[in-house]
Amino acid sequence: MIDFSRKKALKSLFFGILLLLNVYSCTHLYIYTSIHVHMNTMKYLFE
Repeated sequence: MIDFSRKKALKSLFFGILLLLNVYSCTHLYIYTSIHVHMNTMKYLFE
């Protein structure tokens, strides 16, 4: 019984970490793309 609950806790922790990583990478990608687009726009405007 205790082993089962521990396994369940580990599983939820694992999924929580996966979700966090997913959200982090999505946010990182979004920020990176917006900065990239912004830099390209500035370069285009000032050429």
